[in-house]
Amino acid sequence: MNEICRTAETTILQPGDFYGTVEPVHDAERVRLVTSRHRAGEELPRHVHLSPYLSFVLCGRYDEHAWGADIAREVFTLRFHPAGEEHQDRFGPVGAVCLNIQLLGDWSETIERLALNHGIRTCDAAAPRMLEMFHRYQSWGMDSDLAVEEAVCHFLASCALTERREQVIGASAALRRAIAYVNDTLPDSVTLPIVAAAARVHPAHLARLFQSRLGCTLTGFVRNRRLELAQRTLGGRPEWRLSRIAHDHGFADHAHFTRSFNRDCGMSPSRFRSLIPAE
Repeated sequence: MNEICRTAETTILQPGDFYGTVEPVHDAERVRLVTSRHRAGEELPRHVHLSPYLSFVLCGRYDEHAWGADIAREVFTLRFHPAGEEHQDRFGPVGAVCLNIQLLGDWSETIERLALNHGIRTCDAAAPRMLEMFHRYQSWGMDSDLAVEEAVCHFLASCALTERREQVIGASAALRRAIAYVNDTLPDSVTLPIVAAAARVHPAHLARLFQSRLGCTLTGFVRNRRLELAQRTLGGRPEWRLSRIAHDHGFADHAHFTRSFNRDCGMSPSRFRSLIPAE
């Protein structure tokens, strides 16, 4: 467990305390779920939480400063905050609503085993399961504390995987260049030779790098990024038809988009959109 920083300029928040308008979602022995709603332009002072927690942006966006870095908290991003992490937040022109999952009791062994020693990275892969869980406890009530703890372990593992991948990418200049090019180019189409040229390596070498270092193909990486961007559009553009979102994010058609979304996200785009809470 990280040592908690206490200074005259830092506010210490007790377990269960969050800034904003707070509404309880679920309360278990080892996990507490609450939403916090923040108004446009709101600025939170520098503060720390006595308990570790996960924060997921249900809608809106904000900027967070922690570990000496500025972190953009886009909609549907997940982030782990260790106990004692000092951070401050600044909300944009539309504010934000966050689902906060506070870990009560002793989670130190799980956190240490996953090497979640800090939470600077944001995870984009947890949105479908997170929205499903939020909808379940908002609409149906508690299934079991065990189900909540299992979901929390899944989210912690997702954060840990993101952190490990970022470390691997950081250690390879070629991967950094390739991924920066993909992120800058999407939703336009990319090809292996073009990405390899941007990475300054041979296409065969780049293909091996993705497979050996990240455990996926370049094709799979690009598809996942397209889906993550499409998820944000599903949340930010409720008036858009699925066929337009499919086209704008590089899918051949509505059917191709739906098949890819079902395979990688475990639900259809329509189901995903239905789970997004109203702002």
